[in-house]
Amino acid sequence: MKYVRFVALLALLLAVAISAQAVDREHLIKQSLCDVRVVYLFDKPETIDWPTLFYLNDRFGCQVDLLTLQSRPVARSRGVELPESGFGLTERWGPRFGLQEIDSIASELYGERRPDVVIAGELGSNQACRDMLLQLENWEPDGGSLFNVAKVYHYSGMSGDTTIPMDAVLLNSFELANRYRSRMLIEIPQLYSWYDFEASLERQTARYRLARSSLRSTSPDTDFLEGLPQLRMLSAIDSLFTPGPRKTTHQEQAERFVSQFRESMREHGQKQVDLVVGGYRELTYLSDPGLVDRVAVAAGFTRYMQEMLEKAERAAMASAGIQYAGRVILRDSPHGPKAKFRLSLSVDGPREVAINKVRFVPYWDTATVILEDQPRTVGAHQSLVREYLVDIPRERLETSLPESLLFVADVVYGEIPIELTRVMYTREKPDMTVKFDPPFFFVPPVAQLDVDRVVSSMAWNLVIEKPRDFAGTVKLNLGTPRGVFAGAYRTEVRLDKGGTLETMRIPFTVSNLFETGIQKSSISLTVEGQEVASDTGIIRIARCPVNDRRSIGFMPDTTGLLEDALRLTDSRFRPLTDRTLEVADLSSYDVIIIGSGAVANYPSFTKIKDRLEEYLRYGGSLVMFGQTDDWPQGALPFSVAPYGPLDGAYETRLSGARLLSQPFDINLNGLEQTLDYGFPIAPAVISPAEDVFTAAGGSVLSVSRLGEGQMIYCGLPLLEGISVLNLQAIHLFSNILNY
Repeated sequence: MKYVRFVALLALLLAVAISAQAVDREHLIKQSLCDVRVVYLFDKPETIDWPTLFYLNDRFGCQVDLLTLQSRPVARSRGVELPESGFGLTERWGPRFGLQEIDSIASELYGERRPDVVIAGELGSNQACRDMLLQLENWEPDGGSLFNVAKVYHYSGMSGDTTIPMDAVLLNSFELANRYRSRMLIEIPQLYSWYDFEASLERQTARYRLARSSLRSTSPDTDFLEGLPQLRMLSAIDSLFTPGPRKTTHQEQAERFVSQFRESMREHGQKQVDLVVGGYRELTYLSDPGLVDRVAVAAGFTRYMQEMLEKAERAAMASAGIQYAGRVILRDSPHGPKAKFRLSLSVDGPREVAINKVRFVPYWDTATVILEDQPRTVGAHQSLVREYLVDIPRERLETSLPESLLFVADVVYGEIPIELTRVMYTREKPDMTVKFDPPFFFVPPVAQLDVDRVVSSMAWNLVIEKPRDFAGTVKLNLGTPRGVFAGAYRTEVRLDKGGTLETMRIPFTVSNLFETGIQKSSISLTVEGQEVASDTGIIRIARCPVNDRRSIGFMPDTTGLLEDALRLTDSRFRPLTDRTLEVADLSSYDVIIIGSGAVANYPSFTKIKDRLEEYLRYGGSLVMFGQTDDWPQGALPFSVAPYGPLDGAYETRLSGARLLSQPFDINLNGLEQTLDYGFPIAPAVISPAEDVFTAAGGSVLSVSRLGEGQMIYCGLPLLEGISVLNLQAIHLFSNILNY
C-alpha cells in the first residue's frame, strides 16, 4: 500500500512539474509573438497594480517595464531584468528631477525603443513621475522609428458610485490576482523581496482612463491593446524594404515563423517542439544583419529583430528541453592568470541533440577560435559537461573591467541546426550591495581650536548584502570629506556562505576643518580588484539638542526615519511595545511619539484613551506625525481626522508660536525647501487645537493642550526633511522634543 501511495505521489509531482513546464513554454511562445512594450509608472511599490500588469504580460505576451523616480539627496539607480518572464524594473533616485533630467532619463531608457503603451498608476504627490508621464505623453513621434507611444492610460481609482467613462478599461483585480497567483508568488519577490502577495487582493476592481491615443478608432476601447497590432514584423518588412527578391524572401520567412509559432499553440508533444524550433530557424535567417536594407537598419529593424530572436530562442530551448550554460573560471599560475571555459548542456526533451562545434569569439580579434570540432551526441534526459582551456592574453584577464567573451555552440536538433550563444565575462560581478544606514548624518559643531583634529567621536553604520552562496574576502574603501577622519576599521571583510547580511561600524571624528553645508561621504566594495557596489551618504554640521533628562518613548514609523533621527540626537529613547501601552507606567516617559502609520502595529492603541488622557493631564507630551485617513476615531482625548497626504504649500497661522522660537528660531523659507523634494504634507482636522501652520483647511503643525500636558501634531514632512539634512527641519525637531 505504501508503495502504491508513493508511486501515486510521484506521478502527481511529475504531472505538476510537466504542467508548469508547459505553462512556461506556452508563455515564452506567446512572448515571441508579441512586440508590444508597456511602461508602467508608479510612486511606491506598495501601490503597484500587479494583477493588471500580469494580465497584460500573460494575456498578450507584452514586455512590461516598471519605472519610478524618487527625490532623494543622493543619486542612485536600481535595475532588474526578468527576461524569461517579460518584466523589467527601473528605480531612479536623485536630488533634483528637472525637465532636462527627465528628458535625459527618457532618452536613455526609451530613446532606441519607445514604449507602445504608457500606463500611469497611483502617482500620489510624486512630481518627478508626473513630469515623466508628461514627457512620454507629449513625446513627438519619431518618423524614422518603428515604434512610438500609441496610447497613454491614467489610473482612475476603484470603480464605485462614479460614472465609468466610455474610454475606460475596467478590470477585476481580485479575479486576476487569483488567476496569476502562482506566477506572482514566484516572480514579484525577484523584483521586491519583501512583497506581500495578500495585500494585492484588497483591490477589487481597477479602472484606467484613456488619456491619449494616436490610433484612429470609431469605438471605445475595451482593452489596453485595442486597435494596436500585437506583432508588427510583417508590416515593418513591408514598409522598410524596397520591392524585390530580398523583400519577398523576408516576408516569406516572417510568415513561416509566425504561422509555425501560432500553430504550435494548438499542438502538444513532439509536434509542438518541431514547430517552435522550425519557426526559430526561420527567424535566424531573417535576422541576418547582412541581408537588411540600409533604410531598415536606420529605423532600428536589426535591433528589433535581435530582440525578437532572443525571445524565440528562449521559447525554442524551453520547448526542446535544452539548457545551455557556461562559466569562465580564472586560475592563478606561475605565468599569470589562466582562463577555463566550462560548458554545460542538458537535454530534458524527448530527442537527442548533436553538438558539432564549440567556438570562442574574442572581442579584441576578428578570428574565431575553435575549441572543439569533434561531433558529440547528448541523448534525451542526458547532460554533457566539458572544460576548455582558453588562450586569453594576460592583459585581457587582468583588466579591472568585466570584459565580455562570446562562446558559441553549434547544435543540431533533429535536422534543424541551432546556434547557441552565451556572453560570459572574465570577471563576473556578484550581486552585492553596500550602503550607509542611515544614508544621512548630522554632527554638532566642533570647538574652534588651533589643532586640526579634535574631538567628537561618532560612527557610520554599514550594511553589506550578498547572495547566500557567496563566500570570499571583500575590500572596503571609504571616502570622506575634508575635516572628517575615519578611525580604525576593517578594510578587508571575510564573508562566509549562508548569511546574506553583514553589518559593521566605522568610527570617525570631525575637526574644525569640516566645511559648512552638506558634504558627501562614499563607500565602495571590491571583490578581486573589481568594484561591485558603492553608496554615497551625506553629512553636515547641525545642532539638535535634547534635554538630557528627557526620556522619550516612540512608536516606530513605517519608514524607520523616526528612529534614525532620534539616534542622531543622542537623546534617551526607547521603542514602545503594544504591551507597554497597555500596562507600563507611561509617566516614566516625558515624550511619547506616534510615528506615521505606526498605529496599525499596535492593536491595543484604541483601548488606552483613558491612560493617554491621564498621561497628558499630569504633564506628558504626545507628539503625533502625519497619519492616513483610516485613523481610528475616538482613540485620543482630542478629535483627530487626517485627510492627507496632499501636494502644495502651507500657510502660517501663529507666527510667534513657541514651537518656532525655542530653542531655535525657525526660518520658514528654509523649512519650505523640504517641499521641493516632492515630500507630501498630511493635514488633519484637530479639535481643540492652536494651529501654527495650516494647509487645505487642516492643521499641519498644531498644539492641543490638556491639563499640564499637550499633544503636538506635525503633518509637515519633517522627518523626510531631516533625511535630506534640511537645517530648519532638524531645528524644528529639537523644538518639538523640548517643548
